[in-house]
Amino acid sequence: MLILGGKFVVDNAEALATEFRVSQSLIGILIIGPGAALPELSVAISGIRKKASGISLGALLGSNITDPLLSFGLGAMVAGYTFESSLLAFDIPYWLMATAVASLFIWTGRRIGRQNKLEGLTLVVIFILFVVLKIFMFN
Repeated sequence: MLILGGKFVVDNAEALATEFRVSQSLIGILIIGPGAALPELSVAISGIRKKASGISLGALLGSNITDPLLSFGLGAMVAGYTFESSLLAFDIPYWLMATAVASLFIWTGRRIGRQNKLEGLTLVVIFILFVVLKIFMFN
């Protein structure tokens, strides 16, 4: 079922990109990315509710390491990749910057939560800015 579901998602994402004349990576970021992030988000929320923030953080950091390295590496081994030059020029450097900002919040030991929402808001704004820049600069 996972293989069939993956094929369905990829085929339809490709069709959407063609229909709306946008890059496939933008469709991946707007549709497939959030869908793939839902399990991590549910684990993070569950961990936070149970006062197990270490599990939440581990799930989020783990997916930030596992998704680009393991998934990309295994996919390259199996089928290879061709990708848009904007991924190297914009997406990957932006991802590294966003990871550095999130890591800075963690390393400073500041609490990201209800009393101090600035860090959480900053991370959401970084994502929104990424999407806006991606739409207007690389499409």
